[in-house]
Amino acid sequence: MAFGGQTKPALMRVVLALCAAIFLAGAGIAAYHVGVEQGWWQGAASCSGPNLNTMTIDELREHLLQAPIVRCDEVAWSLFGVSMAGYNILASLALSGGCAWLARSLGGLEDDKVGGILGMLMGEKFLSLYRHIRRVAAVVILAVLTATPAVAIDAKAALKERAIGDPAAPVTMIEYASLTCPHCASFHNDTYKAFKERYIDSGKVRLIYRDFPLDGVALRAAMMARCTIGQRYFGLLQVLYQSQNKWARAKDPVAELAKIGRLAGIDQATFDACMTSEDLINGILKVRQKAAADGVRSTPTFVIGEKIHPGSRSLEEFAEIIEPLLKDK
Repeated sequence: MAFGGQTKPALMRVVLALCAAIFLAGAGIAAYHVGVEQGWWQGAASCSGPNLNTMTIDELREHLLQAPIVRCDEVAWSLFGVSMAGYNILASLALSGGCAWLARSLGGLEDDKVGGILGMLMGEKFLSLYRHIRRVAAVVILAVLTATPAVAIDAKAALKERAIGDPAAPVTMIEYASLTCPHCASFHNDTYKAFKERYIDSGKVRLIYRDFPLDGVALRAAMMARCTIGQRYFGLLQVLYQSQNKWARAKDPVAELAKIGRLAGIDQATFDACMTSEDLINGILKVRQKAAADGVRSTPTFVIGEKIHPGSRSLEEFAEIIEPLLKDK
């Protein structure tokens, strides 16, 4: 793009005025967020996102492996008593005012002077900044590509179907769950023990557990759990659900997961290898995609007798579903 006599001050004033309006709108959004953080008004009633069921494996992985979830009604970071949203207001207002001032100042300049100013701002300084960012990015990308885990993970073994109970049990129940889901924790903390004693230990039901992670933290937890051996897996699931409020809400959930993993015999090298295994990530997400295609929309969801039953249930409610199936066997 050339910045010379062809640049029209009127056009640049329009562009700058538009930028000022955009930054002002950003300040308004930030102000709304501050109000939600401080409890001045009610925020959104539900969490929403893109339709994950239509995503490819790569798109789904990119979405779920974003930063850990931060509640929008809590102040996640502050400095001198001002939250990130508060500083966003100040920065947006300053940028909006700057754009408006510059648009007004350009009104009395000739075409060649306007071109000179913009050429200096966007031609020299921006180009230098771009080159610096590109060099830093190249170093970071090279470091990521050349980094290799110290331990190799057998992804095929980790992705093996995880089940508990007699393989010949007359009823099979498949549970789709997310390790950060409070309703999944409710089932495992309040109902699972009695359910296991009544149906699994007695040989009546075989339970298959399948991952349906709803966020990046749940995906990482599922990856860690699958690096356990044998029946330790279900014991570790119980530990994760019982301590869900602690590790899932921690400032560094991955570090908390590493601590829990060590209790299950997963050393730091193995844990790091689990977290970086592409095959393990893709395998878990393929199971999630397949479940979504089969009609699973939320967690927990139980498939019993080929029928889908969403939501956590009490032991009595499970009995109403399972007992008729046992009579038919």
